[in-house]
Amino acid sequence: MSSTHVMPAITVTEDENPSKAKVSVVPIASVTFPPKFEYKVVSKSPRIATISNLLTTEEMQSIIAIAKPRLKASRVVGDGVNSSARSSTSCRIPRAHKDVMSVLRRLSEITGYSIDNFETIQVVHYDETQEYKAHNDWFNPNGETYASHMKNGGQRLITIFCYLNDVTGGGETCFPKLDLKFAPHAGHAVLWYNRRRKDEEGGAGMDDRVLHAGTRVTGGEKWGMNVWIRERKYIKK
Repeated sequence: MSSTHVMPAITVTEDENPSKAKVSVVPIASVTFPPKFEYKVVSKSPRIATISNLLTTEEMQSIIAIAKPRLKASRVVGDGVNSSARSSTSCRIPRAHKDVMSVLRRLSEITGYSIDNFETIQVVHYDETQEYKAHNDWFNPNGETYASHMKNGGQRLITIFCYLNDVTGGGETCFPKLDLKFAPHAGHAVLWYNRRRKDEEGGAGMDDRVLHAGTRVTGGEKWGMNVWIRERKYIKK
């Protein structure tokens, strides 16, 4: 059975959520979380957490079924081109779908951000030997597409990577600068902030410490879901 929470035991300060005053946050009276849901802080600086049992089995199966016929070769953010650094397939899926929306409501409740700030969800699939080499999710100010990204929602403040299946071998989410690695477990997720707070080392700004990779899948396949939260309202393309 699922359980209903008014709010998980997570506090988001205004400094952590600077755009909260700039957007209208739709209040969520109650959100249903799967059994054994748990949010655990792994690192306070940079801010990284794990979320256990974020998705139900039915939600994972439904999201994979939606994504399968839509998959295409993945592209690299900021460049919009295929790259040898990223050998997976991926697609965007409608966030209005009930199972997708259930997950987004939980994440909105956890982070304090309106679903209006969430990008269109991306589902990724890795076959055996495929990987995504070390990269950052935030937009590089020196990139050619930076200005266009800033016009539509601004920076990616938070990343949540959700695991949609158990992987036989490999496929970890690895943070090489932090010596952190998270194994993929169905229904679980890793959350991290892409921007430093002003009181963190280096001051406010995009955080290169959260450089991360999806390690090579050495057995079976890997299904995942990227959720990116922007500074402001994101207009679906």
